[in-house]
Amino acid sequence: MNTVAEFRVRALLVGSALLATLGAGSAYAQASTRLDTTRINLIVRPHVGDTLWLHLEQTIETRSALASVSTDATAATRAPTSSAPEYGPTRERSTTQSTFMRLDAHSTVEFSDLRTSGLSVFTDSLSVRTGTNGQLGRARPVALAAGDRRTRVNVTPDGAMSVINPGTGSATLAAGLAGMPPMLPAKPVAIGDKWERDVPLPSLPMTGVRTDGVVHAEFRLDSLTRGGRLAYVSISGTLRRAGAVRDLPPGTQLATSGVIRGFLIVDRTRGWITEAETVIEVQSDVTARVGDAAKARTLDIRLLQKLRVR
Repeated sequence: MNTVAEFRVRALLVGSALLATLGAGSAYAQASTRLDTTRINLIVRPHVGDTLWLHLEQTIETRSALASVSTDATAATRAPTSSAPEYGPTRERSTTQSTFMRLDAHSTVEFSDLRTSGLSVFTDSLSVRTGTNGQLGRARPVALAAGDRRTRVNVTPDGAMSVINPGTGSATLAAGLAGMPPMLPAKPVAIGDKWERDVPLPSLPMTGVRTDGVVHAEFRLDSLTRGGRLAYVSISGTLRRAGAVRDLPPGTQLATSGVIRGFLIVDRTRGWITEAETVIEVQSDVTARVGDAAKARTLDIRLLQKLRVR
């Protein structure tokens, strides 16, 4: 999380559509009778020569808790060494750490056909603010070298993304987008229709624990407005994962659960996602192997992302 590449991963992951819906507007009420039964294609296919101006805001809040758990059955008979109980979980809440990132970028559509659209993506500016307990410091601009500013991205009509010939410092970005799955439905849908996808969470290295996992998400076409030009899609999903983790000592177990909710708006005339907002909340419980003196730990992460494209 403390590198430019990791910030850019999350930015473009959001741009590909880890997101969901805002609800219908007044235009929907005026045209609902005509549009309710209309089946439409939701596809990403921007026009060659178009420039897409992206503004992304992302807030990450983390809070950890420690549990002092004794596996020794005789622990309760020993003389206490502190005011803390000898057994049972003792949760020691730390302060909430916050990071706010703001990114502005623009993309030029270089080619587009029935199978793929190719974009040249240029990062215009990136700034970061950090703080504790909701108090953020001043924005700090992040200096970007020329090789870190420009990247080529291919997008398929269903929203899957991949990086082509990444520039210097873009290896993490390429790795993050390589497994980005399709988000949009494979067939025409009507208002109220739903479809499901397995969506990988972005990698968020926090205090040595990664929240990598897969969200089983449900998408729903909620409404169409402006004569069918704008499609509002909602998303909700849950994450469940348990097992060993490669980043932790052998024998350590990690149980992760979480939820994702939000919205996205597809502009069917422009062939692009023009607005999106998501909230991802994840809790990871880390348990050391039997006999290990390390304390169990709980890590709470809240990720809020807002995207606008004009």
